Amino acid sequence: IQDSTPSYETLLIHFQQTTEQQTQLKKVLADLPPQQKKVLEWRFLEGLSYDEIAEQTGRSRQTIYNQDHGAIKKIRVALQSKK
Repeated sequence: IQDSTPSYETLLIHFQQTTEQQTQLKKVLADLPPQQKKVLEWRFLEGLSYDEIAEQTGRSRQTIYNQDHGAIKKIRVALQSKK
């Protein structure tokens, strides 16, 4: 029977990768335009829908959708470029 417990080295590598990703994510989020940051906050922290955000901001649903997906794309590209 093999031991399924990861080695110390494996855990250390995973921790370092996770820490680097968190640092990169914080940097990308800090660099987003304020409108995109606010949309992400409302969507993912407060759980609002595109329609609810559009109503609160006076912008169209499509504008909110575009801001949300633009921000997510920037985050995805930044995190993938560090792999």
